[in-house]
Amino acid sequence: MSLAPQESYDAKLEDTGLSKAKKDLVEGMRRALSFDNYKQDRRREEQTTPSPAKLAEEAPLKEKKKSQIEQVSGSAKYYISSWVKNTNSFRNLLNTSKGRDKCAQFIQYCASMYIACMRTSDDPEIYELVKQRKEPSVNRAKKLENNISNGRKIFRLLLWLNEISEIELLINNKKMNKLLRILKIFSGLCSFFYYVADNSVWLAGLGFVSPKIFNYKWKQIKNTFSLWKTILELIISLYNIVLKKRQEKAICAKLTAYASKQVQLDTE
Repeated sequence: MSLAPQESYDAKLEDTGLSKAKKDLVEGMRRALSFDNYKQDRRREEQTTPSPAKLAEEAPLKEKKKSQIEQVSGSAKYYISSWVKNTNSFRNLLNTSKGRDKCAQFIQYCASMYIACMRTSDDPEIYELVKQRKEPSVNRAKKLENNISNGRKIFRLLLWLNEISEIELLINNKKMNKLLRILKIFSGLCSFFYYVADNSVWLAGLGFVSPKIFNYKWKQIKNTFSLWKTILELIISLYNIVLKKRQEKAICAKLTAYASKQVQLDTE
């Protein structure tokens, strides 16, 4: 059976044969040390615990800080929610491969326009720097254009499969205007051959297919079909405007005819 700490300590004092005076002296020193430790703990508590007056002084500052934090958090929530609402359509566009391709196309054409403007600059110094390929901004724009152009080829891989289904839908759509349907079919065929040539350009660059077909480069074929597709799309847009105008005139004529008739009460 083990003794308590105090009892074991007293027992050790008795075993060593110390006198009662020495025992009292040791006990007094031990109590003094414990009292000093107690005072130090109390002093530390008083230093860490603020006084009521100090708490009263700090209360308005705490309230001010709290209100500022609430104001900042409220503003942050408002701007975040506004950002989410305003960019919802743009995020939906980026969620599709075609939308990403269009965004990349916009950046690529901006870089191309910048390069073309710098190459035809009226400043002789800038013109010479661009000609010698020593203009840093033009070199960066050229790298950006090339990288985006190569990346966009992934988005257009096997995209000609969609054009086949669209051409089939146009052929089976008998309700559409005949001329408009023919124009859209030809536009779809140009898109089909454009995407085939574009995929072939990429594969030719990798060395999987020949860079030429019928003594024509795939890039020339791609550019030709791209031009014809653009021309057909312009014609389709103009013809749509003509058809809408005709429909508008027909509706106005019907409204004019109804306006000249008198409204009679139903005899039934």
